[in-house]
Amino acid sequence: MLESYNVRTLVWSTFLGLASTASWKYFVVYGTGVAAAFIVGHICLQYLETKGESTVLRDYHGAIYASKKLGHVFFFVSLLFMAFPISPSFLVQDILLSSIPRSHAFQLVLFCFSYLLVGVSIMRLYTKVFFGPHKASYHEIAYKSS
Repeated sequence: MLESYNVRTLVWSTFLGLASTASWKYFVVYGTGVAAAFIVGHICLQYLETKGESTVLRDYHGAIYASKKLGHVFFFVSLLFMAFPISPSFLVQDILLSSIPRSHAFQLVLFCFSYLLVGVSIMRLYTKVFFGPHKASYHEIAYKSS
């Protein structure tokens, strides 16, 4: 699941590399932050699968009931993966975006739009895995009418 988001991140960094005039050291910091979040997120999902929880995105699974701390860790990792302002990747992304000339304004608009869509899709992944009714019947269920 997270592999498709990693491909999008590779496309972002390629765009930033071609359009900006910044040093390659910024890309190392950006890649380190995103790669660390990817690895920890992948470990979280593998841990859920070893505990018998489903990570298929067809339905809501409610894994937060069984693994509350892991849900919080995965939420934090999701924020880091999309280069939210709490990560070093965001700082580098901001530096790289500020070094792009004005002649690439349309590409910057497309970049910002894709950044928004990836943020929404990562949060959708989080809610699909961790929220919703749990497979065990003794957990509370939020009714759709409430």
